[in-house]
Amino acid sequence: MPMLQELTGVRSSIVQAAAGQMTNLPVMSSAELCALNALTHPVLDKTALDWWASQDDQKNLTQMAYSELARRQLYDPATRHATVPLDLVLSARANPSFIMVTRDKAGAEPRSDRLYGASDDFGNRAVLLEQVKPNPTSWSGPAYSYEPTRVQPQADAITEWASARKGRVIEFYMPGSGFGSRVAERVTVLSPVRKGEMSYHRETTDSTFRRPPICLTAFLVGLMASIPYLPPHLPVSF
Repeated sequence: MPMLQELTGVRSSIVQAAAGQMTNLPVMSSAELCALNALTHPVLDKTALDWWASQDDQKNLTQMAYSELARRQLYDPATRHATVPLDLVLSARANPSFIMVTRDKAGAEPRSDRLYGASDDFGNRAVLLEQVKPNPTSWSGPAYSYEPTRVQPQADAITEWASARKGRVIEFYMPGSGFGSRVAERVTVLSPVRKGEMSYHRETTDSTFRRPPICLTAFLVGLMASIPYLPPHLPVSF
């Protein structure tokens, strides 16, 4: 069974997601994502890749996965084209503009919610929120659910989570940064919000800041949108 070599409609899907016009994305199984070669990040995907490697007949499992995609009308076997929603999942999952993970403390396993950036050459940017859920009774392995969203709401949500407790960690990876071996940015919360300010440490520059949470939000927006850091009094929205 040939792999899906071309992702069509990617720009359209990113534009729709960035505009808030795409709300429903398919829940994907490990088998489907493995068959489509979309699980490519060793740290986050180790469980699914180990599950895939343990299967005795990967060829048959791949055929079953493609058949399921066709049954769900996510993939056309005749044209080998994916639907617009599936295009977005595959673009962000297999070729992300960034990956952002969070940890409850240094050295802990990444939390189940992780972010993948989707972008095109026209400046359109969207964020894919992924959650992995066990599915022990299924032939197709753990399930992956997705929610398309914009940069700003996700930066707000991460800041709110991080600023609530000491020790929480935000890790940011860029393409080519050696995901799984070298982090592009790591921020550790040193103290939660008190009197309108929080303290956090940026490992890559060995810098410590005590600032309002909006400053961390602006920094995260800049990371996800690939723009320089802007002071919080300058409006930024993506």
